[in-house]
Amino acid sequence: MTVQLRSEGNSEILKFIDYWDRIKGNINETLLFDCKFTTYQILEQIATKNIYFITLRKRNAKLINETLEIPDSEWEKVNLSIPKRKYNHVSVHENQVKLNKCKNTFRQIIIKDHGRSKPTFIIS
Repeated sequence: MTVQLRSEGNSEILKFIDYWDRIKGNINETLLFDCKFTTYQILEQIATKNIYFITLRKRNAKLINETLEIPDSEWEKVNLSIPKRKYNHVSVHENQVKLNKCKNTFRQIIIKDHGRSKPTFIIS
C-alpha cells in the first residue's frame, strides 16, 4: 500500500488520465470533476494534451464583483425545460479567461439567477 501525501493530491487527475489511456488506448470522453480535485496549472497540462474537461471554478470576491459588472445585455437568458424545477429561467454569460499562472485561455461559463445567492463558474 502506498501512502499519498496531501501535496500530491492535486495530480491525481493526471494519474487517472494515464490509467484511462492505458486501458482504453485514447481519451475521447470529456472528464468532469470538482475544482477542489486539482489546480489551474494541472488544468493547463490537461488542455495541452487535447483532453476535454468540465470543472467548477473556485469563487472569490474579485471574481464575483467582476461578474456583477457585466452588463445585462451581455447575458443570455436560457430556459431549462425541466419539470418541477423552481428556477427554469437562468442567465448565462460565456467568455475566455486566463487563469492564474496559466499561459492558455479557457472557456468560462457563468450562470446566475439559478436559485443560489452567488453565480456558478464553469471552466472548460
